[in-house]
Amino acid sequence: MLANCPDGLNSCNAMLSHFIEQLSDTGQVRFGSSSLPTDFAECSSQTEAVLRELHRQEKANAAFEAPDLLLSSAHQGAALLYRLGQFLVFREISDESVTNEIQKLSSSIADDSDSAIWSLDLCLRHLPVIYRLAANASTDDPLVSGIVTVAARFPLSSVGIPLLETPSQKHVSKIHQHPTLSALYIDRIIATASIARLGDAITNRKVREALGHFSNLEPKLAYALAQSELPT
Repeated sequence: MLANCPDGLNSCNAMLSHFIEQLSDTGQVRFGSSSLPTDFAECSSQTEAVLRELHRQEKANAAFEAPDLLLSSAHQGAALLYRLGQFLVFREISDESVTNEIQKLSSSIADDSDSAIWSLDLCLRHLPVIYRLAANASTDDPLVSGIVTVAARFPLSSVGIPLLETPSQKHVSKIHQHPTLSALYIDRIIATASIARLGDAITNRKVREALGHFSNLEPKLAYALAQSELPT
């Protein structure tokens, strides 16, 4: 997914808009340098156009009626993922910088509405890939712990990432309040057999309903759901 690129591509690949295009088109992205792109702090017209097109594509493929685009959240999600990708590729960036920047970027993001959660997820849905690449390199790494912290903040986008604790009921309840977000969450839990995301009644019920008569296709989830029904 991630790679450094020849110097001749720096001027192009330093742009956040190009990163989003690569991410959505091929899943293969390149970084020209460890510096921030020019449209990182404020969303340029070019980045806005790319995000709106990504929203249009994902909305067309979504179950039910997807939330509206919240451009500021979509831009924040793209910027956070871009920086995490740079940290993975350019290992010379200091541990202190990695920790501080992840905290700064993630703490400024609000996910208090359906549109914000949906818009953040347009790019942050690739967070598990970043995690796997970072964890394969080293589990004892500020980047890995930083990604896990981010993952706990955004449960819809982080299914498949092992968390230190179960996502908060508040976050999960907000996801289930919108049918599109709920369907995405359940689909991802089933696709990754993420037993750790079970536990609350709504998620359990929806996973059970989605599996229906085909629970044998996901035996780990089916077993965990069966255990949750036992009297305590």
